[in-house]
Amino acid sequence: MDILPSSLFYNPSHMKQLIVSILLLTHCIACTQEKKSYPELYAFIERVAPQYSNNIIINLHNDNTGKDHFELNTVDDKLHITGNSKGAITRGIKHYLTQYCHKSISWCGNNMPFPSVQPKIEIKEFVNSPFKYRYYLNYCSHSYSMAFWDWDRWEKEIDWMALNGINLPLAITGQSKVWQNTLRRLNFSDKDILSFIPGPAFEAWWLMGNLEGWGGKVPQEYIDNRAALQKKIVNRMRALGISPVLQGFYGMVPHASIKKFPKADIRNVGTWCGYRRPAFLSPEDPLFIKFSKVFYEEQEKLYGKNKYFAGDPFHEGGQTKGIDVKNAGKQIYSMMSNQNKDAIWVLQAWQNNPRTQLLKGIPKKKAIVLDLWGEVRPQWGGTPSLWKRKEGFIGHDWIWCTVPNFGGNTGIYGKIETIAKDANVALNSPKNQGLSGIGSAMEGIGTYPVVYDFIYDLGWTHHKIDIDQWIQSYVESRYGSISEQTHKAWDILLHSIYSCPRDKGAEGCPENILCARPRQKLDRVSSWGSSSIFYDPQKLINAIDLLLKESKHLHTLDTYQYDVVDHVRQLMAIKAQKLHQSLEHAFHEKDIAKVERSGNEILQLILDEEKLLKTRKEFLSGIWIQQARDMVEKPEDKDLMEWNARVQITSWGNRHAANQGGLRDYAHKEWVGLLSQLYYPRWEKYIHRKIEVLKGKKPAEIDWFQLEDHWSRSHMKTITSPKGDAVNIAIEMFNKHRTM
Repeated sequence: MDILPSSLFYNPSHMKQLIVSILLLTHCIACTQEKKSYPELYAFIERVAPQYSNNIIINLHNDNTGKDHFELNTVDDKLHITGNSKGAITRGIKHYLTQYCHKSISWCGNNMPFPSVQPKIEIKEFVNSPFKYRYYLNYCSHSYSMAFWDWDRWEKEIDWMALNGINLPLAITGQSKVWQNTLRRLNFSDKDILSFIPGPAFEAWWLMGNLEGWGGKVPQEYIDNRAALQKKIVNRMRALGISPVLQGFYGMVPHASIKKFPKADIRNVGTWCGYRRPAFLSPEDPLFIKFSKVFYEEQEKLYGKNKYFAGDPFHEGGQTKGIDVKNAGKQIYSMMSNQNKDAIWVLQAWQNNPRTQLLKGIPKKKAIVLDLWGEVRPQWGGTPSLWKRKEGFIGHDWIWCTVPNFGGNTGIYGKIETIAKDANVALNSPKNQGLSGIGSAMEGIGTYPVVYDFIYDLGWTHHKIDIDQWIQSYVESRYGSISEQTHKAWDILLHSIYSCPRDKGAEGCPENILCARPRQKLDRVSSWGSSSIFYDPQKLINAIDLLLKESKHLHTLDTYQYDVVDHVRQLMAIKAQKLHQSLEHAFHEKDIAKVERSGNEILQLILDEEKLLKTRKEFLSGIWIQQARDMVEKPEDKDLMEWNARVQITSWGNRHAANQGGLRDYAHKEWVGLLSQLYYPRWEKYIHRKIEVLKGKKPAEIDWFQLEDHWSRSHMKTITSPKGDAVNIAIEMFNKHRTM
């Protein structure tokens, strides 16, 4: 029998090593037990902050307050996070990472890695939310930004939701499979089904009842893959305490239903921007019950039992003639509640939707109304607005939302001052009956992260945020530290480009006219947009100048690189307006030499902007297109997906929808590939035509749609990974274009 040397027990150094080993073993056992208790939360920590995963203790308790809260404390060098929900725990982790580690995770760059020595919390901190819900997403964002995502990208997005404490996101991926299964059970032919289901870039407007079939006919592989992806999405959301909002059945049916069920009350509800809408099955018709029952059964088979359902039967021009709207609301909700007795109907307040009569048909506490455009046209009744409703939402729960982006456009824009004020007014108003949440319902994501950080910080604040103090904290977490230069720069940006007055601007950011079909009077790119600049451009120049003074210290920082590139890009967009004015003035003066000079400056500006944007992955159309092609295997199916990706960001629709329907360039992007391959040729043709006119010739009118359609159907190659030094090229372009 081996005898341990007595020196092990009597040697002080050996004894110390043994004690340390025992303590480490005990710690590991404790961590393992914790991880077994909350595996999904520890897996989340492993993904977002792996360095700290063995040194965080989670304490999850339940209460009946209905409002989330978390507490942070350091005990024995370990971070203890106590919360009453998984969402509170994950938000607590973000609070720790931003406020104590001074790090950030965003769509537009990450400030990593985290400090090697985990920061301690000297004084226990308690944070609670005044809201039950923090809402996220718009139907449009699923198409303008998420249309071609794979699981890897979705996993990152769900983690971002969890970090921000979001607990109620719209989750509509995989609806094509629900509808295919539903319609097959109702004996529709595969031809009719595939004529109904649109391509991935246009699902949002299908589910809102605006069109059917556009962008199809999609392959079975696509339908099956999206269903498999949605299962992962909703399972991960639920694992992290996030409640997905799935699609509900509200009466939208294939247009082929009119012939298939001639005795049923199925309406032809006209067109939307030139597209034939799906038909509408009256909720008062007996067939509605059959359709609903099959739809919810098939959805539950695929994605599990759910509580929250979206769907707007009369959205953006939907017709109500001959329909008892109150009874329609009652019937639609009745079928939701048959699937789940606790079902909640989530509706969008946009224009006159949802009708007051519809809300009267829904039992109290069984609907949530999203007051979508709260910072511009709130409807809840306590803030003056063009869309204000005297009676608000007649006692139903509602969520104060913002729409910070339209069309996924890339211009910088924000209404932070208005959001800070109006969200606080709503929270404290005696007229806010039913206010239960805050959220954002942007049409596209992946832009100006400062706005979204601010919105979701509001979700955990009971008082009006001091935005001047808040921006300092934001900069410190964005860059890891704050200097006099970065502080001044962001103070300027906060009170100019990110604080558009409520009554200024159109739908979203000032649009870059380089993305437009050129013309003499050019005040916008898209039909409902504007290129009007609401701030003094010199302020942007001053802010960029200050940011670039920190280039030596922050040169390698991902977040800093994105910020300087994006703000210099915005400056170049403003310069484009000056050059266009010079071009048109020279043409009016019939000065060919000046027309040529101004025209060449515009063309060079496009190339310069592309050179700048090549340095960042966020501005590469090649990634968008490659994501689309990677969804399927067959070459012809890849081509269909690529066409979806290309047409959505250009003409959007067919010739009629693009021209008469007004949809062309609605989703324009300042992206590498688009700039040089489409926008440059458009401007080149326009400038050349002007010169030809001045020379006395009679050139033909330019067929803009033909140019756009050619690019959409092409397979022109462009880069899928960044090229060049972002900061050095930003400095080069700033010095070149800072003088207007």
